[in-house]
Amino acid sequence: MLICIALVPGFTLAIIEILFLKTEFAGVDVPAEKIIWSHRNNTIDLIQKTQSAGFQGIEFDARFDDQLNDFVISHDYPYEVFNGKTFTLTEILAAIHPQTLLWMDFKNLSSSNLKKSLQKLLELHQKFSLKPRLYVEGAHVNPLKEFSHNGFKTLFTVQDRPSSFLRGLRHDWTLKWQVINSGFTALAVNHRYMSSNIKTFSHLPTFVYTENNPQEIERFRSYPHIKVILTDLPSPELSKAY
Repeated sequence: MLICIALVPGFTLAIIEILFLKTEFAGVDVPAEKIIWSHRNNTIDLIQKTQSAGFQGIEFDARFDDQLNDFVISHDYPYEVFNGKTFTLTEILAAIHPQTLLWMDFKNLSSSNLKKSLQKLLELHQKFSLKPRLYVEGAHVNPLKEFSHNGFKTLFTVQDRPSSFLRGLRHDWTLKWQVINSGFTALAVNHRYMSSNIKTFSHLPTFVYTENNPQEIERFRSYPHIKVILTDLPSPELSKAY
C-alpha cells in the first residue's frame, strides 16, 4: 500500500511532463528581422522616438481603470504622470503606426476586471485592428485564457524560479501544468531566468525581457523558439554583437 501511495505522485508528474512536451502554442507571427522590440514605451513621445529609431515592435505597460473604462498606460499605481498627463491605451493606439507590433504588459489583469477589460479591448480591436499584431501579457492563467479564447494573442508570464530546491521544483511543475491546453501564444520570460533555463521551454515560442547586453541578445537570437527580445537599447542596430 505504501509503495502504491508513493508511486502516485511520480505517475502524476510523468503524465504532466508528457502532456507538457506535447503542448503546442500557435499564432506567433514575428519575422526574424523584427525580433528586437523596445521596452516600456509608456508615452507618445517615447513611441515616436522608438519608431524613428527603427523598432517595429514596442512594449508598454497597461492597467485597466474601471471608472475610465479604459486602459491607463502606467507601470505602477498610482499612475505615472508625464508632463502633467497620463495616457490611455486609446490615445496611444491613435498615435502608433498601424503596422507596429505591440506587447501590452497587462499589470492588473484579474478575474474582477476581466469582463470589462476584455470588452474594451474588443472595442479597440474593431477600431485599430489589434488581433493580428497585439500580444497581451498576463500572470494569471484563467483571465488570460479568456483573451486567448476571444482571439487575442497572449503571453503567459513565467515567474522567477525560487532558489530553494523544493520550491523550484514546485514552480517548474506548476508552470508545466498551467500551460497544458492553455491556448496561449507564447511565454514571457525574464532574461536572467532564460539564461540558465534556455532549453526548458525549447518547444514553446518565447518572448524574452529585458536584455541589454548585445552578446546575450545575439545568443538568444540563435534559438529558434525565441521569437522576441525586449531591450532598453535606443536602436535595434545597437543590439548586434560585432
